[in-house]
Amino acid sequence: MKKICYLLVFLAALAAANSGKAIIGDSGRTAVTEMVMITPSAGTMTIMSWFSGDNFRTETYKGEGKNKQLMSINITKGGFMYMLNPQQKTAMKMSMNSPMAKSSKQENNARSWEDVMSDMKKRGYTVENRGKQKWEGTDYTVWRVTDTKNKNYTEYYVDGKGMTKRFVTYDSKGKMISDTRIIKAEQGVAIPASTFEVPAGYQIQEMPNMPMMK
Repeated sequence: MKKICYLLVFLAALAAANSGKAIIGDSGRTAVTEMVMITPSAGTMTIMSWFSGDNFRTETYKGEGKNKQLMSINITKGGFMYMLNPQQKTAMKMSMNSPMAKSSKQENNARSWEDVMSDMKKRGYTVENRGKQKWEGTDYTVWRVTDTKNKNYTEYYVDGKGMTKRFVTYDSKGKMISDTRIIKAEQGVAIPASTFEVPAGYQIQEMPNMPMMK
């Protein structure tokens, strides 16, 4: 269960990065996003993110609303990614040249979900436009991205302005793994520089470059 939870936390951070970059577009702009991820295995998680140029911070919480509990913090700044454990006050520091960080950076550089879909095709995923589907009274264009190895797939709900409002991941048998909804997206907000700093009191450890698994 813990391994599944940790994996979902990492995937949530990547999902947040994708969503934020699709919102802010060109570098130098700022944005704040909030998403809710619903999973049968780990319950509900809330993901809050801050973007400023190439700097990025995401906080992942268990639950939602006033009673949510902070699980992890991820910060990208100055060519490094920091993965923080608030309970243990530890941080893993990883160079953006590592395979895992490069994967995150490639996802972050996309300026729209059309770019994300194009990039997925280049990386060997199957991409399919599923046409229009209605969700909560609104019509969305749904893109399905399938992993050609394990056959898991994710469906992205994109509105008329090219913004993704929801993405749902399924296993190869069509069983839902996670359902993520973007509930807040604000551009041009003032974000303090300290947002992208590792808080005082954390023990930072260098993380060796590990191969990225697809």
